[in-house]
Amino acid sequence: MRVNLVRPLLVTIARLDTTATAYDEEFQEPIAGGGDPIGVADRRELDPVTLPAQVEFEVSEELAQSFGGNIPDSQVVLILDDRDLETRGLIDPASNEALLHTHDRIVDIRNRQGVVIVSYPTPPGLYIVELRPSTGLDGDRNILLAFCHDRARGLLRGIG
Repeated sequence: MRVNLVRPLLVTIARLDTTATAYDEEFQEPIAGGGDPIGVADRRELDPVTLPAQVEFEVSEELAQSFGGNIPDSQVVLILDDRDLETRGLIDPASNEALLHTHDRIVDIRNRQGVVIVSYPTPPGLYIVELRPSTGLDGDRNILLAFCHDRARGLLRGIG
């Protein structure tokens, strides 16, 4: 028995192109490129995909104080149906795993008519930080949970 999404919205996701982006395999992070003194990653992305998802807004732009000012913090959980991933070619036929990955960027969330509800400009952006597959009542893969956070932009606490 499959579980269906409840009142899904449309989520636009820009997937990280790991073949075109300099990527550190040891630290699982894009490598800063172009000699940028701040260390901005030379990020390359694949064409964005739009998926229906049940969206749970955990935190939206909560401010944290830092030495450089306030830093917004956002946390969103996306519940994605495997059938939608399969329909859009986002399931690897060889491994049967989703082709979404950590570091994929959430561009925006829209209602069913395509009107933007919230967008996530970069920086700071909103990124998938954890993917957790889940099974339905029959024990077959059914949904994919994508936990999303923005990136910390500076030191939040003093040293010492």
